[in-house]
Amino acid sequence: MGCGQGQDKCSQARSSFEEATEVFFDPFYQTGDASVNDEEAREFIIGYTFGQRLLLVVYTERGKRNRLISARVATSVERRWYENGI
Repeated sequence: MGCGQGQDKCSQARSSFEEATEVFFDPFYQTGDASVNDEEAREFIIGYTFGQRLLLVVYTERGKRNRLISARVATSVERRWYENGI
């Protein structure tokens, strides 16, 4: 389903940049490798936002900063990873 067909579901699955950064403050966040190829190392982080949404965020480290690549609500499988400590 594309976002043109279910605007409510798509808007619920999306998160803002500000909200996505909140997962880095979750004391129980989980991380892992999200690299697609050898050109750029990518990591993922799963954690709760201040509004209690469980997000999966893909990012890469650029010097002293993290560049966010994508953020979305975690799937049920990803939720289990988080709850079980991957």
